Amino acid sequence: MKFLFKAAAASLVVSVFAAGQTAQAGTLKISVDLTNQRMHVKENGETVHSWPISSGRQGYRTVTGTFKPKWMTRMHYSKKYDNAPMPNSIFFHGGYAIHGTYATGRLGRPASHGCVRLAPGNAKRLYDLVSKHGRKSTTISVYGTARDRSYVASKPTKSKKRYAKRETEKVSRYQTTSAKQRPKIIYRNGQAYVYVGKKAAQRYYKKRYSGSYSSY
Repeated sequence: MKFLFKAAAASLVVSVFAAGQTAQAGTLKISVDLTNQRMHVKENGETVHSWPISSGRQGYRTVTGTFKPKWMTRMHYSKKYDNAPMPNSIFFHGGYAIHGTYATGRLGRPASHGCVRLAPGNAKRLYDLVSKHGRKSTTISVYGTARDRSYVASKPTKSKKRYAKRETEKVSRYQTTSAKQRPKIIYRNGQAYVYVGKKAAQRYYKKRYSGSYSSY
């Protein structure tokens, strides 16, 4: 009986120790959703962060799959793209990395040459988390399909069509009225005259003068 009690106690101690080791090491899962241009970070199974990203634009799409961080650096400069700064870089597949960007206005849509961009503060937080858990305990999952957004004009509704037609008619009436209200001014020997048309001018000058209209 004593032997069984000691064995059970030893097994309990080992289980508690193993659980403590797992909790200490933990697991970090980084999910990169290319379709929605968003990153979700789970620490020990609990979602702790959700951030907008910029993945690779057309012609430079980000690779998809499941990866482990290969190497990390607090500041990297891209030799391929004019020494562009890449703060808090976490490289996971060849030259593909998760890193900070100063072009925060582009977050939420594809914009990079293949890397996954984060706001500088978020990139630092992620770097610190990966450093805390270790590369072996970190999984990076990249999935979905990036779509470059294009602004498409909405189809005109019936009310919009009626409004456009009404405004067009207004402009046409204004132009016609304006044309009638603004007579054509011509000059003869430095004197300004209202042009009343060729036929009216001929009748006027034939009646008043004996000369022909050609002298006008």
